[in-house]
Amino acid sequence: LRSSLVDTAGADLEAGLPTAARLALLAAFEVPVAVATGMDPAAHLDVYVRASGRQPFLFGKGIAVPGYDDVSTLVSSPQQERRAMVLAHPVLIADPVPPACMGGGTLIYLSTGAKHTALRRAIGRAVTGFALKRGRGPPLLFPRGAAPAEWDSRAVRETVVYNLFARMCDEPPSEPLLEAMLSYFDTLPGCLLSEAPLLGAALDSQANATLETRLALKAAVLASPLGGRLRKASRADKLDADELAQQVADGLLFAGGYGTTHLTLAALERVSSDPALYVPLWEADPDAFLVESARLDPPVTSVSAIAPKGGQQLQGPGGGQLRVAQGVPMQLLLSHANRDPAVFERPYAFDPSRRNLDKVLSWNGVDAAVRA
Repeated sequence: LRSSLVDTAGADLEAGLPTAARLALLAAFEVPVAVATGMDPAAHLDVYVRASGRQPFLFGKGIAVPGYDDVSTLVSSPQQERRAMVLAHPVLIADPVPPACMGGGTLIYLSTGAKHTALRRAIGRAVTGFALKRGRGPPLLFPRGAAPAEWDSRAVRETVVYNLFARMCDEPPSEPLLEAMLSYFDTLPGCLLSEAPLLGAALDSQANATLETRLALKAAVLASPLGGRLRKASRADKLDADELAQQVADGLLFAGGYGTTHLTLAALERVSSDPALYVPLWEADPDAFLVESARLDPPVTSVSAIAPKGGQQLQGPGGGQLRVAQGVPMQLLLSHANRDPAVFERPYAFDPSRRNLDKVLSWNGVDAAVRA
């Protein structure tokens, strides 16, 4: 593996080869792809992508898709079926879902397709607390009235979930609820490691913690001013108010563990690595700075789609076409679509002045979802 990858992709991959070896070993045992990568965007199948010439390649029982044109088409379609994912921990997103996790109700399952689109539309009408303008968000609120003395990961996550709840629900979360949301990220459902008996047994006692937090957060959403607007939206669109509230709750936990928190930490880390370089870039255009950060270090590195009835046509080697059979899982590599040299010049360079930042992909499509 080591020699063949260096010969194929170049000696500059030497530092990434331990990751390649780990991925290959875990893939052979069908460990979920994002668990295998540890959600490290810089290493997310990078060796495989370069070795494949950035063309689709086999991975596990499916196919990985790194090219921008294919990924943007598939990820932007609201009708595209996606596989269920387990959002269980800030560094573990299991895809596919281990059988032991199915039906337990202890994890976040984000639906996709037409129903998901209807839920998002209804929630979008009900949530009125974000008056976003380009380059400027609402002022930050702090749980204890003042900014934390040190911006470590917990302080960032606490500020994110506190502000999201306050802006979405029109009232701040109670202290017990805030603590429950923060402790949620310290739990790991044992079913993710159920194939490893020692670890699975040790973690099994935590399995209900995620469900308890989700239900408590849903109840708080329904009891807030937002709850009344969700009930109104559910009647207008013939949707279930409880399901709408659970989507809001799960979205808050997702943003707190992965989305907004991840992007904030990545931007802070970049600024602190070279303040003389990055502070002026931030001050010139914070909006563009964050979108470029999301391009290079996306909070969600990939999503899994299912090839539809009749199959899915992808761009193959040498400009040809590759048809994927119906039902085959396709891992859409957002992290590499956003570094496609055919779309982004100098793809590994951080450049907020790019003129095509509107092409940056998130797991819901193009730039608008990144900014939101």
